[in-house]
Amino acid sequence: MTTRVGIIGTGWVATERHIPAYRKLPDVVVDSVFDRNADRARSIARRFGIPRHYSDLAALDESPVQAVSICTPPRAHSEAIERALEAGKHVLVEKPMTLSAADGARLGALATSSGRLLCPAHNFLFARSTLAAIRAIDSGEAGEVRYAIGYQTSSVRRRLPAWYGELPGGLFFDEAPHLLYLCQRFLGPLSVDAAWSTGGAPTAGAQATGPRVERIEARLSGQRGPAYLTAWFGAPSSEWWLALQCDRASLLIDLFRDVCVMVPPERAHGRRDVISGAARATFRFWRGALSTAARVTAGDQSFGANDLIRGFVDAVEGGEPPTKAEDGVRVVALIEDILAKAR
Repeated sequence: MTTRVGIIGTGWVATERHIPAYRKLPDVVVDSVFDRNADRARSIARRFGIPRHYSDLAALDESPVQAVSICTPPRAHSEAIERALEAGKHVLVEKPMTLSAADGARLGALATSSGRLLCPAHNFLFARSTLAAIRAIDSGEAGEVRYAIGYQTSSVRRRLPAWYGELPGGLFFDEAPHLLYLCQRFLGPLSVDAAWSTGGAPTAGAQATGPRVERIEARLSGQRGPAYLTAWFGAPSSEWWLALQCDRASLLIDLFRDVCVMVPPERAHGRRDVISGAARATFRFWRGALSTAARVTAGDQSFGANDLIRGFVDAVEGGEPPTKAEDGVRVVALIEDILAKAR
């Protein structure tokens, strides 16, 4: 059976992640592209050989696609999700799923009642580094997770979306989902104990334009232990790290380089322990980094997106969904709570 897919939005994540991932799959056709800018929709359709292009989501009603990927800025997600579900299409939507948990819950209920999928694009769940950490935990090699530390820095020198300043909390609202859904994967459902910010209080509302927030910190509780999150938006470089402290080893996940390093426990902090531990950790890091470099050189910068999209297509054809609407709702609710407590 051929699955026909439509792409809503034509920015970087559509052209560099979603469209290439679908085109790699057998029995999948990227049939249509939707963008309010008709010229851009036409240009992207021509660039990728997509047969149909539209500037109005009303075309979904007559479109032959069974599923859509929503790659618009977050403020347009809810409208596109609702329109696609009402047209009977399965939906994969970029994070954050919606700008409010209440809206996400409403759309999740609509997906359930219409018998359609609503999957948030939590791609780092399927990255090689995350899967390596999962294997180390599930096999017992690392032991059980006791707590997690999420560390994010962002530099304005990096490619950033033009619309992030309009989001509640600015860039935090767009980027925090990654660390939050990963912490939730390893610790279970989370709740926010406390949060604080520096450099200006986070502002609320979909058109937030208040003082730029330089840093946000949060302490959270999960079923299997606590999580600590720090996000700094005035850094000289961009880094995303997740440290999982387990009872038999420490797991350090470098998300940008897609590397997981397992640091075994020390016997004693003597010279031999320090040297051998450093040597093993360094070897594992560079082995992973060189593997990532080879994939990036070959044009693969998916960071789990390829496997996520493959799972979504399998679910459209009757398999288990890779992510669920309630996952996206829970993450947005955590962001709302962090911003409220930081404010």
